[in-house]
Amino acid sequence: VTTTLVSSGAYKECFSLSTQQKLRYWYRADSAVEFNIQYVDGKETVYPVKKDRAAIGSGTFQPKSAQDYCVVWTNKAKRPVTLSFEFARVTG
Repeated sequence: VTTTLVSSGAYKECFSLSTQQKLRYWYRADSAVEFNIQYVDGKETVYPVKKDRAAIGSGTFQPKSAQDYCVVWTNKAKRPVTLSFEFARVTG
């Protein structure tokens, strides 16, 4: 997927993960962005993965509990940023 993040804008996509699943992710932006994987626990937002100011990133996330997670990219720059990303839920 390729999208444009406006200045101070964010892209968020949410999904359910079980403890038997992993999330594989990859992204590339034409300027540094903030990236995190988050979930809500009561009134608190928890960030099991958080990467600041990176134009390229990838990894595999193994959840410790089954719940809804979100991947979020944020553009803190003063100009739009083009972001390309892929992610997949993998069992096993």
